Amino acid sequence: MQNDINILDTDRPELQDRGFTFDGEGVWTKKVETRVSVARKDHTIASGRILVVRKGQRFTRTTWMNIEDSTGDKWMTHTKRA
Repeated sequence: MQNDINILDTDRPELQDRGFTFDGEGVWTKKVETRVSVARKDHTIASGRILVVRKGQRFTRTTWMNIEDSTGDKWMTHTKRA
């Protein structure tokens, strides 16, 4: 899907040259790592009710770097998939 936003109108257009994508809502995102691991324990969602990965099961952990366009604030996001 094509964004209707001109990248040159953002505060940090140089991030596109570094592999980041702009989501149209003010955040640049880039996948920085994908790793396959074996769970040492059961992993649940924060509510504690939904089991995501069982002990001994292989899972993929993906790490994303996020940068706020207007302020430059940075944070990491992690996802796990069985």
